[in-house]
Amino acid sequence: MSNNYSEEIISVIYSVPEGLSGGYQALSLFTSYGPVDESSLEEVYMNSSAKEPRIIGEGEIADFSDLEALQKFSFELSQKLLAKGASLISVDEYNQILLDSFTSEELVSKLQESGNFMENPDAGKSNFFNKIFN
Repeated sequence: MSNNYSEEIISVIYSVPEGLSGGYQALSLFTSYGPVDESSLEEVYMNSSAKEPRIIGEGEIADFSDLEALQKFSFELSQKLLAKGASLISVDEYNQILLDSFTSEELVSKLQESGNFMENPDAGKSNFFNKIFN
């Protein structure tokens, strides 16, 4: 993991697709660096769930039983990446923000302000092992 996420907020765009038995799915998980890598998504999902994740595409993961499970996953992902936190936005909210934004910077700012933000209290902190292995 070469990116420094300590100043980053992970934006999580989610939906509840009609007819999907798995419940909630994260349509996009990204920071200003781009989509969160698939290996991080899989690792966090496997640590918090007893089943294999269903990766839909780059930065997309499905099969969360409810919103609480998606929130827990998003928070744990922010802890793994040492990000500031995660901001959850429904696909409907995202579409409205997209229509109201004129620049990519404005879009990112509005997504971070409008979402259900969960702060990672460990963000920016570095422990001995992080210094050695990063």
